[in-house]
Amino acid sequence: MLDERYRRVWSEESLPRLEAFDPRDDAQLEAAAEHLLARFREEHDAEAFALLMELTRGRLLSIARRMLARLARSERPEALVEGVMARLFTGRCRALPLACSFLVLARGLMHQQALADAAGAADAAHLPAVTG
Repeated sequence: MLDERYRRVWSEESLPRLEAFDPRDDAQLEAAAEHLLARFREEHDAEAFALLMELTRGRLLSIARRMLARLARSERPEALVEGVMARLFTGRCRALPLACSFLVLARGLMHQQALADAAGAADAAHLPAVTG
């Protein structure tokens, strides 16, 4: 599936050939992610967004796991990654410029979400019990 999607979205000036692409290479991953997110934002290209998700998911999960461990949170890392991708897809982050790297943007969004989830959990823990 990745091969097919990559070939459909591939453009010579923006993405390396699939055979040469290494998602472990930060420079290649950033360049591909920047191109795919811009293409999605500008052309509403759902295939570009799907490829962005496929190419970055593993790296984002790794970032989310480390972040949650550092914050001593028990949420599922998948929930943070899915939340970021949903925010990007629905356009709630469309106004954010890509002045920084995609991974930095995604990490910042996941951090915001983790802190918001922690604040919500703390608020809920202090609510009085509802009796009926």
